[in-house]
Amino acid sequence: MTETKIKQIRRLFTEERLAAEQIAARLGYGISTIYKYLRPESDGASAAPKEKKPRLIDPFVPVISEWLIADKAVYFKQRHTAKRVYERLCAEYRDFSRPTIP
Repeated sequence: MTETKIKQIRRLFTEERLAAEQIAARLGYGISTIYKYLRPESDGASAAPKEKKPRLIDPFVPVISEWLIADKAVYFKQRHTAKRVYERLCAEYRDFSRPTIP
């Protein structure tokens, strides 16, 4: 949403004393969008993205990628399935087979 639209929403609310529902109907936006831009801390920018937690599989992604790239050179029936990737990870890496829920 442009800065001019945000200013228009705030002007309609403060100067013309329109309700959020009336502003939404007049401008064609949803009510939740109008409320979002009426909040004083809202500058129109989205909230900062949350920091991602590392997944348990992250350390193994390069290894799995190598296997799948190598699979492109073999007959399709011999390629890794999801089950086969899991079984191979459990067999080759003990850290992978540990339970995630104690």
